[in-house]
Amino acid sequence: MVFMGVLFVAAAALKLWFRSKFGKKRRVDPILDSGAWGAHSPEEPARIRPKAKIRADPLTAGWSPALLMEMEWHRFEHTVAAYESEMGHAAEVTGFGADGGIDVVVFAPGTRTPQRVIQCKAFTNQRVGVELVRAFYGAMTLQKIPQGAFYTTSRFTDDALAVGRSDSNLDLVDGPTLLNRIKQLPLSAQLRLFDVATEGDYTTPTCPSCGVKMVLRISSKGRSEGSDFYGCRNFPRCKQTFKLSQPD
Repeated sequence: MVFMGVLFVAAAALKLWFRSKFGKKRRVDPILDSGAWGAHSPEEPARIRPKAKIRADPLTAGWSPALLMEMEWHRFEHTVAAYESEMGHAAEVTGFGADGGIDVVVFAPGTRTPQRVIQCKAFTNQRVGVELVRAFYGAMTLQKIPQGAFYTTSRFTDDALAVGRSDSNLDLVDGPTLLNRIKQLPLSAQLRLFDVATEGDYTTPTCPSCGVKMVLRISSKGRSEGSDFYGCRNFPRCKQTFKLSQPD
């Protein structure tokens, strides 16, 4: 009897060993196992940004300075292009990578000939300075396109506004001005623009090199140790990073 008991225990142990060794493996989740988010070294731990909050009701929240500040840079570009389209212009966002300082192109009616170019800056705690405006003016000159517009979610410095006043072909549109212009549109157009502005995850930055949503990470060394920043999920192939905006 004792011998049979020993055999039973040994058989059970052997069965468990075989199950653990050759049994069904856990399915690897492409997100939880970070494969879809790009590799990151133990020295640079990454964490996924929480899902974007539920989109605000356009009828109750509507267009506001807070909404402009929540939009990431690429979503802001699409919103500007959509606004231009609502104004009856054939507008198109440029591709990723080097764009020569031009984010949106407006074409002449019925053609693919650029008629006006636009630069967009989604700033929160920073004003657009004269250097950026002059650089954009230089891009207009280089492309031989006389008309341009500079859109920002924030404001322009006094020097930058002076450059805009010196040339009627250069339209400087700050956040409050854009909101005012949008609110002059019919309600149906405002709602369409709201859908563009809040589509998908409209708050997490897009990598300007790869065109994918970035990942919130924690710096583990240097002067910024312990601080959060956005890194491309294709790291280490792409080392593009964004600092998080600091409150005033």
